[in-house]
Amino acid sequence: MNKQTKVLIAVLGIGLVALLLFQFGVFEKPEPGETDILPEMELRGQVTFSNQCSLPFCDSGYTQVGTSICDDATHICYRVCEKTTSSGGHCGSSWYGPQTIDELYTVDVSNNGQEIILNGITESTNYCYLYGLLLTFNYKGFMAVTQPDSVKHTLKLNSVNFIQTACSDVLGGESQSWNKMYFNHNKFSTPIRGDGNQYNIKYIVQGYDDPGIEHTCTTPSTVYGSAKISLAYKTAPWVEDTTTVTQNKTCSYQCNIGQTKCVGNNYYNCNNYAWSNQGVTVGHCNVNCLSDSNCPADEDLGTTCSGYTPVKKTKTYSCSSYNCVSNIVSQNLPIQVGLCNVNCLSGSKCIGTDYYECSNYNWINQGQVEGECGVDCLSGSNKCVDYEYYFCSNSAWINQGKVIGECNVNCLLASDCPATTYSPLYCFNNNVVHDITSSGCGFHYTCRGMIAKSVLVETCENNCESGVCVGPECLSHSYKQCSNGDVYWYDSCNVIEEIFDNCGVNEECSNAECVESCIPGYVGAKSCSENNVIQNYQYEDCSTTSEIIQTCGIDTCEDGVCVSAACPLKPSWAIPGEWSICENDQMNRINYQCNIVTNFEWGQYTETQSCECSINEQCADDEICTDYNCELLDCEEGEIAQNHECVEEEGGITTKCIIIIIGLGLLILLIILLLLKRKKEGKSTLPKIKSPSWKK
Repeated sequence: MNKQTKVLIAVLGIGLVALLLFQFGVFEKPEPGETDILPEMELRGQVTFSNQCSLPFCDSGYTQVGTSICDDATHICYRVCEKTTSSGGHCGSSWYGPQTIDELYTVDVSNNGQEIILNGITESTNYCYLYGLLLTFNYKGFMAVTQPDSVKHTLKLNSVNFIQTACSDVLGGESQSWNKMYFNHNKFSTPIRGDGNQYNIKYIVQGYDDPGIEHTCTTPSTVYGSAKISLAYKTAPWVEDTTTVTQNKTCSYQCNIGQTKCVGNNYYNCNNYAWSNQGVTVGHCNVNCLSDSNCPADEDLGTTCSGYTPVKKTKTYSCSSYNCVSNIVSQNLPIQVGLCNVNCLSGSKCIGTDYYECSNYNWINQGQVEGECGVDCLSGSNKCVDYEYYFCSNSAWINQGKVIGECNVNCLLASDCPATTYSPLYCFNNNVVHDITSSGCGFHYTCRGMIAKSVLVETCENNCESGVCVGPECLSHSYKQCSNGDVYWYDSCNVIEEIFDNCGVNEECSNAECVESCIPGYVGAKSCSENNVIQNYQYEDCSTTSEIIQTCGIDTCEDGVCVSAACPLKPSWAIPGEWSICENDQMNRINYQCNIVTNFEWGQYTETQSCECSINEQCADDEICTDYNCELLDCEEGEIAQNHECVEEEGGITTKCIIIIIGLGLLILLIILLLLKRKKEGKSTLPKIKSPSWKK
């Protein structure tokens, strides 16, 4: 049993347990109306603050005023805080009084005066006080009999706090009653708040006679009588002056629940009073599609012809810039007989002895064709079977054997091949040398050329220049002499120098001169043309024509000789490189080859091969890379494929053990559920379980 089957069994077991739990009422279903319903908030205007943002609390000493609110127009929440500070106070405008504290004194004082102490009230700090004196005095001047009537008798009340003078209006020894209220006490010329202490005042009472009518009260005199001195006061409440300081606490939020917006093609909704980017979503923000699957299905527009090719027209839809765009796609179908004037695809057929070939999708009558429709051959035709030459006679093939010039047969004997040729003289290792090319009839009936390089012609004692030995005692261009059919210069040391006259194909060298010779036959050197060996043929009239004297076939024509196309032995350094990493289903390496393309020399090229992988990591987790292909791992029972190898399954629990454990778990759960059901029904007795037979 594989891992998927085990997981399926476990899932089914869990599902069965959950179903039984619901069936027996272990999980109570909520009654209708028990679920919480979140209150809906207003989406516009001012709303009560409810978690829109982190609104700061009032600072220490401040108290919140009213309810915190949020403005949906600006998305700002407000909390108003206030505190009261003292800035002094003032006396109230409503005064009570006056009230008096009375004391009666007998005034009989000398010029030094009489001291009087009056105890006031204990002041309260909750009131303002305004003090004054109420004086009631009955007196008579002592010296009135001797003084003129113009003299005034005066009573002066002098205190340590202030000095008040009262002058009488009577003359001589007459008696006078006088009273006056003073509220211009110098200590309280303006009302002031009580200080919480008892107020006391000391007075000195003196009598005076005023000699003039100005009542200056400057001359003391003996006065007698009685005085009632009262301390009078008014009260008004003390009013504290306060200042209210207002403080605003604010925070901002982005949006309200239920709001949405677009930023480009990105769709945002309001989540917990903040914009949440839902990305590019179909149906929002001018987004009609995310992939081609969101667009309509393709529409078949039928089939038309383009020449002989059926063309299927399809209207396709694709998603571009979040919008579905249509496009007409033309698909060339395979060419079929019966469509678009196609009568055939390929091949041939016979009608009688006439042979028809399919050309351009129509039958073309080729007439009688050798080997077709019962016709073996046509008169005048020929063919090759390997190197054997056949010609048709009376519609039958006649084998002519191997024929030079036919079926790639260039020679049968060595005499059929070109004669030995010599290259011009040149210098090598300070000696005069030349190359000798000889040929013979070799394998595949082809003339094989062999080149002997740098064959010694003359050993130079001094120097070799341009294929001629030179020396300080030899005179250049001493005489001319024939050499290899041409006229050459020789120096005085008999060393051949450069050519003097190149004798033509109709000439021969005689007595150091080119003499015309028109003997019929091949003349001149052989050369190559289109991998064939050619040579000029001279006629009796000295005219020439170029003729193919040998076809090199699979070999190569070089310097008028067919050279064997064999490659040399593979060199030791021509070792293929390592394959590269498999990329895009393809890998490559450096290799070496030798063929006609490389002119039969070993050369380097890049070898390419298709592949799936070169390392395990390029395959799926349960596959390995074998011979550059991904192959599925074949794991044993109890093993799983992991990280490109088979490993033992964790836990080591077999499928059988898992089934037994699940079965026991379900049995125990069923017993528990039965007990719960009985308890719920009021039954406490347990069902009797019969002992297994193996316990007896």
